[in-house]
Amino acid sequence: MAKLAFNFGDRWKSLKQLPTIEHNLFFQYLIISPSYWKAHLIRKGELSLSDRSLPKDIKAVLETYDLFGDIFLVPFEIWWEKTGCDLFFSGTDIKTLNITVDLTKPKAGILKHIEKRIDEAQSERRKAIKPKLSLAINKIQPFSLFEKLQLIEEKAKAFRDKNPKLENWKIAILVNLKTKWKNKLNLDSRLTSRNEPARAYLGMLVSKNIAEAVAIAENAARGNFPSKDGAPSRIRLNYERLSKLFFERFIQECDYMWNKSTAGESIKHHDYTNVMMKELRKKMRSQRKLNKLVEQEIQRREREISFPSD
Repeated sequence: MAKLAFNFGDRWKSLKQLPTIEHNLFFQYLIISPSYWKAHLIRKGELSLSDRSLPKDIKAVLETYDLFGDIFLVPFEIWWEKTGCDLFFSGTDIKTLNITVDLTKPKAGILKHIEKRIDEAQSERRKAIKPKLSLAINKIQPFSLFEKLQLIEEKAKAFRDKNPKLENWKIAILVNLKTKWKNKLNLDSRLTSRNEPARAYLGMLVSKNIAEAVAIAENAARGNFPSKDGAPSRIRLNYERLSKLFFERFIQECDYMWNKSTAGESIKHHDYTNVMMKELRKKMRSQRKLNKLVEQEIQRREREISFPSD
């Protein structure tokens, strides 16, 4: 079996422009954004700009989409290498310029040509040293952002498991939400007068965090991340669609890792729990769950090759 490795590609090594946790989370929040999905449908020609369900500022979302592109079934690492690093990091700073001069031409024409080339080079330099996007600086912490995403993923999983009415307090337990209110509860806890306040509080806390996650996702769709201020209200997540999308993304990542393993190459790890997120690993149960699923999928496919059917 191929060895799992945190490999970010030769281009990243040469550029020395590795992503941060925030870059990864920006990417993940765009995936859950309802507005970003509608921008995707517009660019695919499946939704009209005159559709009444579109937000009034859909043009701002389309601008973000045109920068990030179709990310829905693309592993983060691949997207970063092809697109992301050029969005968040500036290009090579041009400090010198070589100009070839045709001395057979009149002096005035030569000087005009030189001036034009300098103007063009300085314009390109200004574009090169200024990144297209930057991250907002505020007090929103990566762990909080990650935790909110986990709540949405778990709720989407409930839809896939044909359990869409899974109570929010149970979702808090499943993702190991960081709060003391879950300490005396488990998934089998029956409602009693003693645990009713805890269940109610956890339910409220999950609802609040999901609402904040939607606001953050919608701001991300408008190029502002991380932020939960001023996002459009009354936007709801389509958990049925997200449950299918998350599963499709998982299969895509398994396929990619399988192809790498059969080619004898090191495998990029395409979960949130990659090399960028070392400080979060001990707190995240989802890492172990996903790693186990990926290993099981690879082992299953290896067995199919080892024992071909007659």
